[in-house]
Amino acid sequence: VVFSMPGAGVEKEEPNVYQDPQGRFTLPLIGNWTQVETDKADALFEVPGLDLNMYVVTVESDDLDAGIDAALT
Repeated sequence: VVFSMPGAGVEKEEPNVYQDPQGRFTLPLIGNWTQVETDKADALFEVPGLDLNMYVVTVESDDLDAGIDAALT
């Protein structure tokens, strides 16, 4: 995302960051990832022009290993 300040002659690239809807975390997206709307609980991202997708899956867990297992399931 690029924005410019009129009259300042300055363009600044704003970081591409995914923000969890519940406010639990943010995830910097390096490159041209864009979010694709879905009806699922996970977040889906794609790079326009490439056959490449990335899913962000969140699960609640007090144990890291159990959380990883739950996310993969």
